[in-house]
Amino acid sequence: MLIEGCVLQIAGLAALALVTFHVDVPTSLAPALIMIIFADGRGLLMAARGAVLSTAQAVQSARAGSVVSLRPFVTSS
Repeated sequence: MLIEGCVLQIAGLAALALVTFHVDVPTSLAPALIMIIFADGRGLLMAARGAVLSTAQAVQSARAGSVVSLRPFVTSS
């Protein structure tokens, strides 16, 4: 998913550069449609990043909870 997202972002930026340099007076619709391609790639990257971060956060939360829940049962010698 990361590679596809990067490819879509690069394609969107390349298309935006192409329109900027080769079209004399672009309408507002052309850059808007091109930015949809870029945003779709950005969305793929952010979705993958969010999944990784939420997994890491869940692991940290589980560790913190286990320490807190075991503390009342620990007896000192």
